[in-house]
Amino acid sequence: MIRFGVMGLGNIAHRVIQGILSVDDACLYAVCSRSIDKANQYKEQYHACVSYGSYEDMLQDKNVDVVYICTPNHLHLEQILLCFSYGKHVICEKPMVRSNEELARLEQASKKNRCFLMEAHKTCFIPVNVEIRKRLQSGQYGKILSIQADYSYDCKDQYEKDSWAMNPLYGGSSYDVGVYPICFCHYMANSEMKHIVASPIRYQDYQCDFGMMSQIQYENGIVAQANCSWLYYSENKGKAIIVTEQGTITIPSFWKSEVVFIDMNGKKEQLTIKMKSDFAGEIQEACDCLNEKRMSKVMNFKMSHDILDVVECVNEYRLNL
Repeated sequence: MIRFGVMGLGNIAHRVIQGILSVDDACLYAVCSRSIDKANQYKEQYHACVSYGSYEDMLQDKNVDVVYICTPNHLHLEQILLCFSYGKHVICEKPMVRSNEELARLEQASKKNRCFLMEAHKTCFIPVNVEIRKRLQSGQYGKILSIQADYSYDCKDQYEKDSWAMNPLYGGSSYDVGVYPICFCHYMANSEMKHIVASPIRYQDYQCDFGMMSQIQYENGIVAQANCSWLYYSENKGKAIIVTEQGTITIPSFWKSEVVFIDMNGKKEQLTIKMKSDFAGEIQEACDCLNEKRMSKVMNFKMSHDILDVVECVNEYRLNL
């Protein structure tokens, strides 16, 4: 049984905890917030073993095997390094860090401290996505020609201008939701990238991006579009479409969907795979990796670097305007 400690108890923590509770190999051992009252509330609500009002106090607990970090993006780097200093394994909410330079630092620290580290991209572990990737790799649908993925919702009035989410270095739509379509495209293409063209969408005088449009060419010939926006709601907040030689595969809300619509050679199929939690897959992957004493073969450092390659392309353009 892998004992989890959850660091940071904002809104996303509820869904993370539900994912932990839905995996047989996982135990919700500790919950931690800078507010002990909030930590106690979570402990009571989800029946955690212990609660802490200090991150360091939780990290000193020898019963914590792995820490799931749910804090704001700009805190991730130092908090992961802090966890490593106590010998704790880490799963960190996306985006794990803001640059490949920071990621390389964490990769070195992970090896030095012999600690497992995985970026929490549930997109790679959603059961319908796993099944579709398996079918595509088998060749039963023919060669993949193109991939389109989008995640867009309207949050123009959600954040104050001084919010960390608006920071030009680690905030913006591309870091928030853009990483979902990028991750999906990389996962399904399963190839090295050959060329990236990516641009930010600006809004008023905000320095962070409010959207991203990108095109990725892969070595295996696949062309992908990964787009996002904070300026409008698309249906289901977005979808993914994979075009092959034989037809199309459409996945609504591809980062959490249980349903896929397949149209191949005029034959239509609706594939449905139920799941207890959209976070269960990544939690199970972490448990498997820790039990087998290995890094993830799916959401590894290479995948995290490749995702950041696209986001950094967006940022390079934006910061030079």
